[in-house]
Amino acid sequence: MSGMTKRYDILFTLILFLVAIPAQTFEWFALLEDQTLSFRHQLRLAYGDAKTLAVTPDVVVVNTDEAFFKAYKSFPLRRTDIGTIVTNLKALGAKVIAVDMLMDFPSSYNEDPALAKALADAGNTLLVAQGEFQGGKFVKVNYPTELLDKASGSAYTNIQSNSKLVTTLSRLKVFPEMAGERGGWPFAVKAAAMFLGVEPRLDGNTLVLGDLRVPLDHENRLYIDFPPLPTGTRFLSQSAGLSALEFLDISQLDERELAELEYWVKDKIVVVGDTSEVSHDWFDTPVGMVYGVEIIADSISSILKGAPLRAVSPGLDAVAPITLLIAMVLLSLYLTRPLPRGLLVVALGVGFILTASSLYVHMGVVISMSYGILALVLSYLLVEFRQYLVERNQKQQIAKTFGQYIPPELVAEMNKSGQQVSIGGESREMTVLFSDVRGFTTISEGLAPQELTVLMNAFLSPMTHVIHDYRGTIDKYMGDAIMAFWGAPPGARRCTMPTTPAMRCRRRWAW
Repeated sequence: MSGMTKRYDILFTLILFLVAIPAQTFEWFALLEDQTLSFRHQLRLAYGDAKTLAVTPDVVVVNTDEAFFKAYKSFPLRRTDIGTIVTNLKALGAKVIAVDMLMDFPSSYNEDPALAKALADAGNTLLVAQGEFQGGKFVKVNYPTELLDKASGSAYTNIQSNSKLVTTLSRLKVFPEMAGERGGWPFAVKAAAMFLGVEPRLDGNTLVLGDLRVPLDHENRLYIDFPPLPTGTRFLSQSAGLSALEFLDISQLDERELAELEYWVKDKIVVVGDTSEVSHDWFDTPVGMVYGVEIIADSISSILKGAPLRAVSPGLDAVAPITLLIAMVLLSLYLTRPLPRGLLVVALGVGFILTASSLYVHMGVVISMSYGILALVLSYLLVEFRQYLVERNQKQQIAKTFGQYIPPELVAEMNKSGQQVSIGGESREMTVLFSDVRGFTTISEGLAPQELTVLMNAFLSPMTHVIHDYRGTIDKYMGDAIMAFWGAPPGARRCTMPTTPAMRCRRRWAW
């Protein structure tokens, strides 16, 4: 236990990685993980399979943008005109008409009866409701106005952000406790179910739409597979959307023009929404700012494609931090040199990032990235900090132990080489100096104590400097005598005394 206490860096490394496992399971730092998702999704758009990424042709957006309102000469869109658009889309063969326009208050111009009749006559419409949540828990559903609610189905569109700091929408969550409520399914799920002619249900962490089984993560969330956009476009509606102007009045169109419009909407899910700047209905996503109606279309497409992005189970997700933990502990135990250790840690982190990114880009497999990388970086800094303290203490010990006896340049060399001070021993041939003052006894008897002190300082100080200048190590002062040696690092403590008065001897020393 005492050995492990000394290696507190390993203990804290263990704690860091063990904390990373529940952190990534419950997404304690969702903002950081969302940044890695954005990075990986950009790679997926650049290097992934274009056919897999494309929006399913079963979904089309009919939008009211800046050009629409300029021609319409009014804002917002009147509910009677919404009814006209619904009626015309139905006439052109739209299979599902999903209107992404919140209408939870009655019209000031008594337009609700006309819109309700259009919705009821179409029979395949879906209106926006709102799910009310408190602390991440479902409270209730806020439906459209009573008249409209009776004429059409409804589902909620407000997707919650994973981060509490920044609103970033990347996943669609299904709440099991809401599924039994009227309007309690997400808008995209309900639209896809209406398109397939089935009722949605949950089977564990799987969304079941008839024969279509859509895997969700352990929190019943669907990763939205945002598609690539053509060069020069910022929004899906600019390249795949149709202006609502086309459907305001189709009575004057000839057969060719009607056939062209029919081609775009027949047997499809048509999502009607607002993409004008004045609506401010846009949100941050892994691919940048995206309008709400486009997020709905992308979510429907992801569902109908069977969830191209699939998160691994929490158990498999824990494999990465455990592997990084084992590697980090081995590096800290068996690799003492900082440069190779640092290079291997960088290689370990880069390898993990490349592996996670490759799985996301080419296979649609989502594993948590930021938590393992963060634990790796923090544990590496902790290991290096401990190593720094150990080396600093060792240098201080060497300087304190030998600074009075060894030339400063030798102490510096010992510190630079990392030479250890040991009690063990080593045998080698050395040169030893014994020096004293001739007739010291007679001289000392004739001097006062203060005078004797001045004399010894005048002798010992220059002798010490000379020995240090020639890189010798002073072993001890013995009254007027000095014992010094050359040919061994500091630490020598025993010598078999020479049997002759020679100043040099070749003996076997141990230290």
